Amino acid sequence: MSVSHNPTEQLFKAVVRHFRDAILIIKTPDKHEEDPEIVFANEQITALTGFTPAELVGQSPRLLNGPDTDPVKLEQIHKAIVNRETYSTELKNYHRNGKSYWAEITLTPICTDDGICTHYLSVNRDITEERRVRNTLLMQSSVLDQVENAIVVLDKDRKVIYWNASAEQLYQYNAEEMVGTRTIGKLTWPADRHITQKAIRQILAKGQWQGEIRLRRKDGSHFPALVSNRILLNEDKEIIGYIGVSTDITYQKQIQSELEDSLHEKEVLLKEIHHRVKNNMQVISSLLFLQSMQSDDPLVQEILVESQNRVRSMSMVHEKLYRSTNLSRIAFDDYILELTSDQMNTWVGKNSVIEKHFDLDYVEIDIDKAIPCGLLINELISNALKHGLKNHTTGNIWLSLKKQDDVVRITVANDGNPLPDGFTLEHTETLGMQLIDSLTRQLDGSLTFRQRPHTIFELEFSQ
Repeated sequence: MSVSHNPTEQLFKAVVRHFRDAILIIKTPDKHEEDPEIVFANEQITALTGFTPAELVGQSPRLLNGPDTDPVKLEQIHKAIVNRETYSTELKNYHRNGKSYWAEITLTPICTDDGICTHYLSVNRDITEERRVRNTLLMQSSVLDQVENAIVVLDKDRKVIYWNASAEQLYQYNAEEMVGTRTIGKLTWPADRHITQKAIRQILAKGQWQGEIRLRRKDGSHFPALVSNRILLNEDKEIIGYIGVSTDITYQKQIQSELEDSLHEKEVLLKEIHHRVKNNMQVISSLLFLQSMQSDDPLVQEILVESQNRVRSMSMVHEKLYRSTNLSRIAFDDYILELTSDQMNTWVGKNSVIEKHFDLDYVEIDIDKAIPCGLLINELISNALKHGLKNHTTGNIWLSLKKQDDVVRITVANDGNPLPDGFTLEHTETLGMQLIDSLTRQLDGSLTFRQRPHTIFELEFSQ
């Protein structure tokens, strides 16, 4: 452009020179095959391209193009300039150092009052970072659209700003219907809105909430969902929005229900089995009792009563399991109390006063060890009452049940008759002591005894 002293033209140049975007004024070519020519560039062009205004004046704008500049867009730009048309596009150009950048280019013809357009105003705004962010968001959006969970993002005013593809499938509302609205509340099943209110209070207090709630589709149907909501904060810890992730758990709930039904059936069956085993053992116990009544031999009667007690100790385990909510363990403190009372009724005479001393912790024992352990304790209590306190009108029996880590310790003691001289667990001829030794090995435990201050048997085994 020729130098002019026109005040208006000088004012225009001053405005353009200080414009925030890079400005080029381009002379329009007369023919299509000719290149346009840059006749003016403001100072901002240097930051964008690396070229000074003086280096660009007289050059073609093609100087800024490179190997990856879109040739289709270049042709459209050239056509718009030749045809004196306004045109806007995003174009990949190149800095003087060879590095590419993206520019939003807006071309506006500069025409005289009589309609003659000899020049173009080209406004170039650097959008490299904007495109990077945009592409990142598009990629993130594409990734989120592939996620099976419904993802909904709200702004700080609880207006929907993002609605992924899974949300469309889950709720039956498309993004166009939901983005920009504040109608997120209609997605909650009315009967569960109290859960929503509780969730909102927790989100505001703790920043997040997760729980199960029923959600509603567009067609009015509802489904169970696991929902996780969280506050979104900026660098200054200010609330900028909210994100909610919902997962349809209809199938999981169905499977859970089927498993619970199946488990309940198995529990009922196991309880019935334990009940029937207990009944059968009671029948055996009754038969042994009747058999003992048919004999006048005291030794035979004693043997049958001992067998009856052993059967009863096993029956008691099945009775406990039948009445328990846990079919794999029984509370052994209750078992010992009941077993001791049974044994006292069997071996302690009406004129004898035997004091019971219990130090029992609450200890559960696995079913696979409960019966051998019950039998073993039955023998220890039976021996203490039948032999240790034999012919005693007064006496004491102590029972202790402790557990430390995985080790169970059971102690049975009495202050009656001492054990015979030279007594050992390994060399005994009585069935009761042989049974005690065998059951101890079955439990993979250890049994020790001592005579001071009383006769004390101590059993230890691991759960």
